[in-house]
Amino acid sequence: MGSALQNTLVFGLLIALGVIMRLRISKKSEIKGVKALILDVALPATIFIALLKIEINRELLLLPFMALLMNALMILGAMISAKFMNIPRRSKKFRTIMMLFPSFAPGLSCFPFLIEYFGDEALALAAFADVGNKIFVLLILYLLAMRWYYQKLGKEDSGELGNKQKIKALILKLVSEPINIVLVLGVLFLSFGLTIDSFPMFVKGSLDRMSLMMTPLILIFIGLSISISRRSFSKIFQVLMWRTACAFLISTVLLIFMPAQVSVTILILIVVFPQSSCSFWPYAHMSSVESLERKKSNSSATFDTKLGLNLMAFSLPLSTTIIIAICSNATFFVKPTVTLGAASLFVFLALIPLLLSYAQKLFRYGPLTLENGLSQKVAKRYSA
Repeated sequence: MGSALQNTLVFGLLIALGVIMRLRISKKSEIKGVKALILDVALPATIFIALLKIEINRELLLLPFMALLMNALMILGAMISAKFMNIPRRSKKFRTIMMLFPSFAPGLSCFPFLIEYFGDEALALAAFADVGNKIFVLLILYLLAMRWYYQKLGKEDSGELGNKQKIKALILKLVSEPINIVLVLGVLFLSFGLTIDSFPMFVKGSLDRMSLMMTPLILIFIGLSISISRRSFSKIFQVLMWRTACAFLISTVLLIFMPAQVSVTILILIVVFPQSSCSFWPYAHMSSVESLERKKSNSSATFDTKLGLNLMAFSLPLSTTIIIAICSNATFFVKPTVTLGAASLFVFLALIPLLLSYAQKLFRYGPLTLENGLSQKVAKRYSA
């Protein structure tokens, strides 16, 4: 049995353990405690160790901009996907999809598999790329959410002070996050020629033990977070299939234009990073807007927060499955023809609910009725 297959089976067992543990850990506060332990302790320690084992170069400093480019292209993909799903542009569903679709949460869905399959260098590169993504999900998406909120109220100039204070708070949050702190510290230590071996044994040993917790905790957390609901499943399925297809298409474009001398690790990152699950931060911004709307009894909802929560819940296990498949066959997936084929497959999967709906109508009403209905719609459009 190959090492990649063995890793995949181990990951599957740990995720299954998380699913079983839901019988004992059902409170949201307990699950949040596991998440806090991952993001504030295990993951920063792992990233810090990984950073102090690599060399800084120009390639590294370009990664945040590459992640921001991925976010921007995913926004375009969200707009195109919403059009295919017949979601009106001024609807709360459209705004919700536009918030979550282009966001990435690599810490929970991408980082553990990169380090397990490809080592410290891959994790360090992904952590640097995530800086650009964090700027996008913390600041840019917040500004977008508030813009839609004030546009809907017709008061774009109101609440400027509160808006500025919120932006300052988000910048402070960006600076004070443990992952970002260790990134800055890691770069500073490297600039002074310090490596992980420069630290005393008790510091290095503590960091190593904290790092060992990361992968098992994240996999168990994924199992704890899986929640399957039949409500709105068709729409959630469509959105996530389109999102996966767009991510593979972006990877295809980037792989084509990458220089020949780029390392294999960067190529793997280009394919894996955009497959990360939806971030929590867009949902947090939408919840903030919802709390503002509760204070105004006559205000209609800007976002569909229930849809947003379901998209987050379903995106994590889907992203995990896809990322494990990519990491298990890395040399196969770094080819543009393969990623383009994968994008086409997920476009087809996204169209299945639409095809089933059409087939159901065809079976119920017959082709003649559908044709007459379509002719009447066309006639009304031209007579208007």
